[in-house]
Amino acid sequence: MKENKTITIYRCTSEERCQFRKQDAFTLNEPQSVSRIWYDPEEYNLPDGFIVAECVGGGKAIYNAAGEHCTLTAGYNNRPILIDADGIHALKKAAALLEQGNGEVAGK
Repeated sequence: MKENKTITIYRCTSEERCQFRKQDAFTLNEPQSVSRIWYDPEEYNLPDGFIVAECVGGGKAIYNAAGEHCTLTAGYNNRPILIDADGIHALKKAAALLEQGNGEVAGK
């Protein structure tokens, strides 16, 4: 079984996003406390070959196997996706992946 790299992604939403039905924003960097924005940490698995690394400015970013920066954004159904030169890559929630063979949720 391949080992998946689990990362924490923060889902960011606000009253304005809800009111105008805008998609949530996603970030790898732990947000500072902002009173009008809500943050929910969620665990996701990176696709094979992708890594998280620190940027020059000190924040975190995702890079593909070629070392190119990937954009983290909201996709269909307001779920996080990665976009790079090769296309769109869906992210799977870590708890949703099942261990092979016994059907138990990984990490439990």
